[in-house]
Amino acid sequence: MKANVDLALAPGVTEVATPTAGEMYAEVMRLLPQTDILIMAAAVADYSVVDPTGGKIGKSMEDLSVNLVPTTDILCEVANEKGEEQFIVGFAAEYGAAGLERARMKLIRKHLDMIVFNDISRSDIGFNSDYNEVVILTPRGETRVERAPKETIAEIILDHIARELRSRREEFLPVTNRLLRNDASPPECTGYAQG
Repeated sequence: MKANVDLALAPGVTEVATPTAGEMYAEVMRLLPQTDILIMAAAVADYSVVDPTGGKIGKSMEDLSVNLVPTTDILCEVANEKGEEQFIVGFAAEYGAAGLERARMKLIRKHLDMIVFNDISRSDIGFNSDYNEVVILTPRGETRVERAPKETIAEIILDHIARELRSRREEFLPVTNRLLRNDASPPECTGYAQG
């Protein structure tokens, strides 16, 4: 699934067209059970029009109002459904130091594994630029990535995801090693039928 951008399809990637926030939500939730790592980088509309006309509105209307309703918070819904082994990354396009604090709160509130903050108050990075500067936040800490080409930023984000997944695996390794040793007692499973 992608935003309204003109990029060549990467080899091995399946593209799913989702022209509306509702369609994107449905597809993300449909594909979530088979997803190991989900990177939610698209800026999905926060609101949608209640009754879209489907065509041009002429100037003959003197008073015009548009009724909006909030769209589903896809990232929040994903976090509610995520499995223990899934890794969920969100993005926070926010303004300045206060935006970084909002990104920290979003990481906690939405139970994300990682969030990438980019400061959209600057004109030399982010939107309409080939460069970006981000802060990668995880429950373990924060890493500031100085201004660099967007491709480099993407590689650094992917490296951080790999490191986080490696750390998770290493945290569980000592328990697994104890269970594999001959002198280790198996865990006690009470409440389960023996068979």
